[in-house]
Amino acid sequence: MTRILTALVLIPLVAWLIIAAPLWAFIAALIVVGSFALREVVQIGRNAALSAVGGVMYIGGAWLCAFALRAVNPHWLLFAFLLCWAGDTAALYIGKNFGRHKLAPEISPAKTWEGAIGSVLGGVLAGALYAHYLIPTAPLATVVIVAAIGNIAGQIGDLLESAYKRWGGVKDSGSSLPGHGGWLDRIDSSLLSVPVVYALVRCLQ
Repeated sequence: MTRILTALVLIPLVAWLIIAAPLWAFIAALIVVGSFALREVVQIGRNAALSAVGGVMYIGGAWLCAFALRAVNPHWLLFAFLLCWAGDTAALYIGKNFGRHKLAPEISPAKTWEGAIGSVLGGVLAGALYAHYLIPTAPLATVVIVAAIGNIAGQIGDLLESAYKRWGGVKDSGSSLPGHGGWLDRIDSSLLSVPVVYALVRCLQ
């Protein structure tokens, strides 16, 4: 229940920041969230200097793509986040009820291939519905391709963070967000999905 309540607060806030907020508020949010996530990266890492440099490149690069994608069309940026949100929900339900084959047991024991496939399907469905109403000029084929690849990128981002946390010997990156762990736990998928969606949108336009 705590996880759901936190999501009910964060999702409308993120949607407002992306779609309707003034540019300064959007940039400020990127800086604040990025700073919190970077602090967690450094805390988890075994070498503070190397972790800081890697974190700045990884998080900063993703946020630069978020800034650029919002300039192209803010709905594409929210689309990139939606792929992760819908995919996570579908993966949780399908993996819990139908998951039999482990995806990466040494990195994230709870993840299954069934959940991963469900995540792609959930992301594509949510993305297609969103684009139909809010990005109507985008061809359906383009939307499906971007959604599927963006969702898979998000899942890889999630696994990368899981591997990093396992390497650092922690379960969650932090405890700032009730039910979600830390800020890095919340944005890990988006750190790859956003750059991939941005690259695909630019290539396919």
